[in-house]
Parts: sequence; structure tokens; C-alpha cells
Amino acid sequence: MSEQRSYSKWPGTNKFYFDGRIMMGPDGKRAIITFFLIFIPAIVFISQPAVYFIQEYNNPAAFLTHLFLTFLSLLFLARVSLKNPGFIPKQWPPFAIGPYGAKPVEEIIREAFNPKEIPLESNLTRLKYCSTCNIIRPPRCSHCSDCGVCVEKFDHHCPWVGNCVAKRNYRDFIGFLTTTSLVCCCTLGWTAYHIADVSIKNNETGIKAFAEALPNTGASIALLIYSFIAIWFVVGMCSFHTYLLCTGQTTYEKLKGAFDNPVGNPYYRSNCWENFVWFFKNPLAPEHFNLREKVEDTSTIYHSHSKEAMMNSPKECNEPISPSEIRSFKISTPSDSL
Repeated sequence: MSEQRSYSKWPGTNKFYFDGRIMMGPDGKRAIITFFLIFIPAIVFISQPAVYFIQEYNNPAAFLTHLFLTFLSLLFLARVSLKNPGFIPKQWPPFAIGPYGAKPVEEIIREAFNPKEIPLESNLTRLKYCSTCNIIRPPRCSHCSDCGVCVEKFDHHCPWVGNCVAKRNYRDFIGFLTTTSLVCCCTLGWTAYHIADVSIKNNETGIKAFAEALPNTGASIALLIYSFIAIWFVVGMCSFHTYLLCTGQTTYEKLKGAFDNPVGNPYYRSNCWENFVWFFKNPLAPEHFNLREKVEDTSTIYHSHSKEAMMNSPKECNEPISPSEIRSFKISTPSDSL
């Protein structure tokens, strides 16, 4: 019986690199495009506007601030793209098949469950069964059609980072939006100041001043236009997710209108500030699996012996397994799900 790393048995559409040490979404390479959309403008900014402020005013503030914010933005981008957002592995056969021809475990769970509501704060939350993953979804869990698995506290699948944004990487996503918004604002302000300062020193006004300044501010003009376009999208996204934090919602819940009224939202704290404090102090949830763990390749054994086992098994072995004998999945508490 051969041994393999557990990532080779992963039932989703994720991509793995360096022998399972890095896991990305199926569209993870899009994060590389996002990287260059941030990195290239940063190089252009340093090469002209930042150098101008150092040479003319002996002031490295623009250079150092922009470099620091760009570094943080790219760091958060890497963390969002490479971190497991909270995947729950599928319970697929042969692992979900009962012994000696008994009912599949997922079938017994579905019959015993079908469906249940649990109290969260002062509300009842319905737990749903995922027929694709063969699991009972914890509160706020949803199935991602892009990654092909269920994700805890699912917010959305972001094509810009090539990964799901959910329970375990949402804080990094907020950090990415915040720092990228600051990069856009700083770039817009400093390039505008650079163009205006060069125009004033040329002692010209209007179109003539722009034409005179163009040879020395071409990069700043391009960055000014680029950052002006980008700022609407990035700052808009940052503002939207700030609103979601204030109201204790996810993007998925907002689009469904699940908690439009804060009174009926069990994840809304007493006020906006409490939501922020709880969000940032809540410890990072552990992963449900180890992708580097060595596992046995049981697929060939299952296919060759399952039929024989079903035919030769004693009668009592064919009796259904009671729900109490099934190891239940740990349901997240309200604090875990937030």
C-alpha cells in the first residue's frame, strides 16, 4: 500500500505547489496580475516623483511612505492568496461508505439531520446539509462553486486575489484593501503636487504650463490618471467592507439580504465599535486538515474489495449504523463563526 501526501487527495479544484506547501485557488495565477498592477506603478513612482522630492527638497518622506505602504499591500496580498480561508474537506467515498455494505455515512447523517435549527443568541439558525460535500454546514458556511468545497464564514470568491475570502483570511483582505487604498491616495496626491510644482517653477499657466511640464512629469501624469481610476474601485471596496464590519455581515449575507435588520442578526454586537474590536481580537481559527500529512492510497483496495465485502458480510453488518455512532462535526459557536 503506497503512501501519498494528503494534498494529492484534495477533492476541490485548488492548485498545489512545492509538494503541497502552497495551496492556491483554481484562479490563483490572477493574484500575479494584481501583484504587478501594484508593483509596476510603485517602481514608476519611485523613479520620478519620489526622486524629484528628494533632489529638489531633500525630503524622502514620499519615497519612504510609498515604499512602506506598497510593501504592506503586497504582503497582505500574498497572505490572502496563499492562506487557507477556512476550507472544509468533502466527505467523499470511499471514506464516507459504511463498513461491509452498510448505508453510506452521509446518507445516515442526512436522514437523521434533515434539517436542524440551533439557537444563536436570541435567534434560530438553520444548519444546512451540503449534498456536494456530504457535510452539515456550520453557521455562515457556504459552498464555493469556484473552489468546489464548503468554506467557513464565506464572504466571496475574489478573482483579484485568486482565492476565497472567508473566516481565516478576511482580516488580511481588510488589510490589503486598506493599504492599497492608502497607496492610491498617496500616489494621487503626490503626483498632482509634482505636476503642479514643476508647472509653477516654469512660470507658465494653463495649457502652456502643462506642455512645458510634460517632458519632466510624464510618469506622474500617467500615474495620476491610473491612480484616479483605481481609487474609485479600491476605496469603494474598502468602504463597502468597512460597512459590512460595522453591521456584522458578510458579502454573501448582504447580497442575500439575510441580516438587513441588525435586530435579527446574531453576529451583530451592541454597536459598530464592538464589531470592530471583536473582529480584530478574535483568534485565528485552526485548519481542519494537514495537507502535508502522509496518507495511504486506499482507492485501489476499496474498488477491488468493496463488492466482495458486501457479498460476504454477515447479516448484522448490513444493519444501518445509528446516528449516535457517527462522529459528529464540531459546530462553530457564535463567537467562532464571527
